[in-house]
Formats: sequence, C-alpha cells, structure tokens
Amino acid sequence: MTTSQERGALAPDLRRLAADHPEYIAGLEERQRWNFGWNMLDYASFSITKACLNENTVIPYFISQLTANAVIIGLLPAIAWLGLYVPQIIAAWLVHSRDRYKSHILTWAWGERVGILLIFAAAMCIGVFSPPLVLAFFLFAYFFFWVTAGLLIPPY
Repeated sequence: MTTSQERGALAPDLRRLAADHPEYIAGLEERQRWNFGWNMLDYASFSITKACLNENTVIPYFISQLTANAVIIGLLPAIAWLGLYVPQIIAAWLVHSRDRYKSHILTWAWGERVGILLIFAAAMCIGVFSPPLVLAFFLFAYFFFWVTAGLLIPPY
C-alpha cells in the first residue's frame, strides 16, 4: 500500500508540512480511518439531531404540547437566533488573537452536545414532572444549546 505522499494526494501546504514534520503526516495516516469514521458518525448524528431540533416547526409543536402560551412558543425562534448570533461577539473577542483554536472548538462543541443531551433529558421528563417545570428545564437546555453553538462559530 502506498502512502498519500507517494500517490501525490497531499495538497501543497500539506506537502510542505510533510517535508518539515514527516512524523505528523505519518500520525495522520495512521488515524485516517478512525478519524473519518468518528467524524462521519458525529456529523450524521448531529445532522439528524439538528433536523429534529428545527426551531420553526418541530420545537414549537413540541412546546405547544407543554403550554398554550403563544408568547413562549413564539420566543423559540428568537432564542435560537439570539443564542446563535449574540455569543459570536464574545467568542470572536476571546479567540481573535489566538494562534490555535482547537481547544475552544472542542470545548464548545462538547458543550453543544451536552445541550442536545439536556434537551433530550427534558423530553424524557414529560409525564414525570409538571409541565411548567419541564418547560423551564427545556428552555434552559435549548438556550444552552444555541449559546454554545454561537460560541463555536468564530473559532471554527
């Protein structure tokens, strides 16, 4: 089996990196299948989750099962968009002078996944706790998810 260098599959910037740091490229090649598999699994699960968390259709219907208050239902897209865009100002300030963004990306990406799990936990609380309590927990989890998504965009 030939390496990616022998096949000429590396981009010009990676060819320079390979010349300066061949051990780095060797490490990439060793973990290529693992990284590809996990990234595909993460992307697929995240895409499915985002489809289920649509702020314009699915989530308002879900919340309408907990409350008939039109103001709360109407706030859901506002929470989503404000949670996505306002934290970007803070995140841009935090990362603008950094040389490396990976730690921020990983921290906030995990936070985003925790938000998804909290939303799932809120859905599982229906019928166990009172609807106002479940609604409050859901709104917190939903806001947490969107804020961490907003923090993630500038370093990404």
